[in-house]
Amino acid sequence: MQDPVRLPAPDDTGSATGERFAYQAQAALRAVMEMLAGGGVLHVTCEHFEDVLVARTDGTTQGGATLWDFQQIKSREEQKNWTLSGVLRSKALASLLRTHRVLREHPDLTYILTAGVEGVLSSDADVRAVAQGRGGDSAQRLDRIASHLGVDTAEAAGFLRLVRIEELPDRHELERRNRDALFDLAPHLRVGEAEALHADLLNRVRLAMDGRLGSRWQALVTRLDAPERFCASA
Repeated sequence: MQDPVRLPAPDDTGSATGERFAYQAQAALRAVMEMLAGGGVLHVTCEHFEDVLVARTDGTTQGGATLWDFQQIKSREEQKNWTLSGVLRSKALASLLRTHRVLREHPDLTYILTAGVEGVLSSDADVRAVAQGRGGDSAQRLDRIASHLGVDTAEAAGFLRLVRIEELPDRHELERRNRDALFDLAPHLRVGEAEALHADLLNRVRLAMDGRLGSRWQALVTRLDAPERFCASA
């Protein structure tokens, strides 16, 4: 099976800056915390194809195959709920479509395409359907999305079956949850030590997003005993 981490991405330029970059780092750290807690995450890759790539081996697929979750993370200042129009304007689906066009050439891969949005989805039936992988179930909705993406409806339908939209906490709540998860992972640490560890983990995620993280860290966190060893060395 081809490892997606070794596949050339269609666009690795990355344009995240400021608050958006910080939010993406916290979103990636969330998956790292799950990995350290033994929650079925095999590894986390930043800024390859999409903002975050999470490899899962937690029984979500038949036969124990690895599920590759390609995540495009979108943050925004305004507090309005996300509609389908807002998701389309964010270009999250356009980015995920580029990724899908590469991955579909490798039929042995099991993957989903996730738009992680800061905030809450509206009650609009169209955006809720897309969030659940049912974006192509309505001919009118399918035509609308296909037209926006500039593709035919057949391609759009196959793509939308793999798309999910995940509601993410706002930036302050996401950071708080990551800190709480770390305290749960390492209850023996004092507050100052846990804060220092959180800062170090977040910095390593940012280095990974910049492509400047060395191989030793990857070797450490993919070991089965990594959580205990890492916390003990903090």
